[in-house]
Amino acid sequence: MNCYFIMCSSPNVEGREWIQKSSAIRSFVALFSDVRHAVSKHGVDYDALTAHARPDLDEQIAKIAATSLDELPSLEHRLAFHINAYNLYVIRTVLDLRQNNASFRRNGLRSRFWFLRFFLARRIVVAGRRMSLHHLEHRIIRKRFSEPRIHFALNCASVSCPILRNGLYSPEHLDDELDKATKGFLATERGARRSGDTLEVSRIFKWYAKDFGGHAGVVRFLVEHLPEQLNLWVQDSSPSIKFMSYDWRLNAHASG
Repeated sequence: MNCYFIMCSSPNVEGREWIQKSSAIRSFVALFSDVRHAVSKHGVDYDALTAHARPDLDEQIAKIAATSLDELPSLEHRLAFHINAYNLYVIRTVLDLRQNNASFRRNGLRSRFWFLRFFLARRIVVAGRRMSLHHLEHRIIRKRFSEPRIHFALNCASVSCPILRNGLYSPEHLDDELDKATKGFLATERGARRSGDTLEVSRIFKWYAKDFGGHAGVVRFLVEHLPEQLNLWVQDSSPSIKFMSYDWRLNAHASG
């Protein structure tokens, strides 16, 4: 089984030997070593990725395209694969568009032109199927997996987006990793914050309220995942909820 973008769960001896010998696994580990140094809570150093990780990124994108879903034995394997595919394609798309487009570097996805080109017009290939990032997110990840925490695992390359994970999502730890991503985002000012008697939360909860079970589901989800102090205040005060504006500027940040 060629587990290129997800770590195979509990491999047998033969599987471990394959992982040790596989150039694909070694190059993917090398890629994420470079990505890890370029990603922080402040954003992504796309210049560093261009300089140090572009060849490995392109190689892994090619493997995303060639992977067969039949090679992924469980729901967790498939969800981890699709999340990782989405995030890697977002990075690659940013690198492509930044290269010769000062307007994209300046405006990011605030521009309707760049927003539509980024999510709808550009074509990617995932497991042999041509699609857009929009299709991958909404028709595959959201529709097939019905997991609201994916909204905090997917990074859309913008300032208000959840932080890009500086590593892979893996099937054997996926539940814990999604929980960590969710709680980590809600612990930031762009995820949730108190403003007087109002709880301000990311606009993600307005756009995708249906995924959380409507307004009541959003409230339950917040109670389960907010930081302790904020959570206690919410339960004691039952504040009104306000959705923050969304900053679509590019999440570029120099790491040097």
